Amino acid sequence: WEASEANKTVKTSIDLYVSEPTGFARQNWPVTSGVPLARCVLNGDESVWNIRLKNPEGEELKAQFTPVTYWQDGSVQWLVFGPIRTHKSR
Repeated sequence: WEASEANKTVKTSIDLYVSEPTGFARQNWPVTSGVPLARCVLNGDESVWNIRLKNPEGEELKAQFTPVTYWQDGSVQWLVFGPIRTHKSR
């Protein structure tokens, strides 16, 4: 994902692996995950609007981002996100 604030852009890559344990194909299935963030990486709720989740090919994925905890300075400490994914059967 990418986060940008004012004239400053911080690009961070976090690998997320999704598997379908039952072996069934899923079309547009929701996935929920979360990541901890260092202090001052995302400064408040407004900066969440600038985050982008991309697949390995660099294509942007539809996702919802929700801050759930904050550092004492107001920056986001824990971010939950939910992309919509399609899984092929095994």
